[in-house]
Amino acid sequence: MQGVFNDPAVLGVYAGEKDIPGDVSVADTRVEVLDWVEGLEYPVSQVLSIEAVAHSKPLLRAIFPELNQPSTQFKDGLLWLANHYSIPTAFLEGEIRAVTHSFGSLDTSDGHRCCWFNYLCKNITLADIPGLEPVIADPRPGQYKRHSDYTWIRSGFFLRWPIDSNSSNVTLVCFGGHMVRDRFLRLSYEAVKNGVIHDPLSLFVVILHELSNHMDRMVWNLSRVFGAIEFKALGLNRDRESFTGLHNISKHIIYLQESSDAALETVKNLLNYHEDLSLKATEEERAAGRVTRRTITQVEAEFQTVKLRLRSLDRRMKNVIALSFHLVTQEGNGFLQADSNTMATIAFVTLIFLPITTVSTIFGSQFFNTAPDNASIEVSKDFWIFWVVSIPLTLAVLLGWTLWRKRGLIENHAAWKRTLRLFLSRRDGGMDNLEHGPLGINDN
Repeated sequence: MQGVFNDPAVLGVYAGEKDIPGDVSVADTRVEVLDWVEGLEYPVSQVLSIEAVAHSKPLLRAIFPELNQPSTQFKDGLLWLANHYSIPTAFLEGEIRAVTHSFGSLDTSDGHRCCWFNYLCKNITLADIPGLEPVIADPRPGQYKRHSDYTWIRSGFFLRWPIDSNSSNVTLVCFGGHMVRDRFLRLSYEAVKNGVIHDPLSLFVVILHELSNHMDRMVWNLSRVFGAIEFKALGLNRDRESFTGLHNISKHIIYLQESSDAALETVKNLLNYHEDLSLKATEEERAAGRVTRRTITQVEAEFQTVKLRLRSLDRRMKNVIALSFHLVTQEGNGFLQADSNTMATIAFVTLIFLPITTVSTIFGSQFFNTAPDNASIEVSKDFWIFWVVSIPLTLAVLLGWTLWRKRGLIENHAAWKRTLRLFLSRRDGGMDNLEHGPLGINDN
């Protein structure tokens, strides 16, 4: 059945060009491995060729191939690993698509059981400068934008072990999983022999525990940066964070929330799969499985803790964004108030000179003339026309302004009364619901 679901087109992504000058054979492709062998307390770390990997089978082997290496030799090496260990294309496709969450399992035709999952988490890199608050900075050269980090932690883990409990040869392939390498270096041969061999899925629990620690560090890095921003905002400092920086941090929170939710789904899927396998397990395997399931519950609680911290951080971020917005609005109101004061000053000065301007305009008209000897001023006999036209026109303008202003006040008053009536009706309706139970249905 495995051939039904495997898509050969996925392998084409890893298929490199052949006969390129300088390329070496697939057998000489080298990968880092950890081997647990009898007689040694801890694993042996070495770099082996593909050919050496094919001809040795220790009790437990962890292989650490790198991701995204462009060489044809390396791509051919990945194809060899996929064929040799019957890695399904669904797992490889998850790596290609960089999915946040995937989990799968199958039994191969050669008598092995396989299980895998993918992991994707936002990376938060801090640039600690002495004397300054920490900032998020992309570690790649030429990529600096304040509180921006466009790098991700992407990895995939594939586990394979024999279905027959009499056989003992477990293989773990960790694509981009060097973050868990140090933890495996501390895993003793006795722990593998007495625990992992009876319950290989315990390796996934160890990996998920390390991933929860990694995600927790990313969240604490983000909290350190946000703490300094929050302190400035609450202190009403003028040099508070820009909205662009706040947006970038909020974006990191969203990405980490997605990763924590995906990790919790992986933990739940692993627990369900482990419970299914326990129905067919031997007594010794069930004893080891009970310890594994208890540890899975602990790991789930660790990811829940990360999720709760992210939820709290998200709410604090929303409060700071709202506060920053109101502070900017308040500052804008201060500028508007200053402009208003300027306009009031201009209006006051205008009022001072308005009577003088009016008097000069009237006396500059044709209604006033000087006598021939310039000894007196003569008033025109048609001066009454000025008052007949000016007084009614002024009254008409004042009346129109009064009616317009009164109409606006009436409309505002009517709108206020409608709002008050709607509020009172909703309040009375809410009291009725409380008296009659949910949906207005009387419990009696």
